[in-house]
Amino acid sequence: MTDNPFDGLLERPEKRIDLLLALVAQDWKRTGIDLHFFQYVANLAHDLGAGEDPFMVEDDVVIEALLARIADASGQDGQDATDYLLSSPANARHLLESIRRLERGRARGEAVRRRIRIRAARLRCITDSRLGKETPQWVIDLARQDL
Repeated sequence: MTDNPFDGLLERPEKRIDLLLALVAQDWKRTGIDLHFFQYVANLAHDLGAGEDPFMVEDDVVIEALLARIADASGQDGQDATDYLLSSPANARHLLESIRRLERGRARGEAVRRRIRIRAARLRCITDSRLGKETPQWVIDLARQDL
């Protein structure tokens, strides 16, 4: 069995993940539609100098590189990339839209998982009653919730 090098690391905040994914989406769109996503990722890993082990690249490095690319593409030499990203209403709007899309997708996924749990609880109540078993109260409470 191999050791997991990521054991014990703290879970990343969702807002940070949303920011990173929104920046990746924006940068990929900026590079052009003729580039497939995995080609884009391979190029990004190469640009970051990830080498043989891209899993060891820190989020901060990727975020800074993507912000720098945005600043370079804008022609704003010397201006902090974060300021540029948020100072331009169009760029800030696109970034916020990307983050909102990711949040809506996450919310839809959570709603689907919730409905699945409720349906599973209802099925268990029916199965337990037909088998003459006692259903735990938490399953009954979950089954009573509205879809």
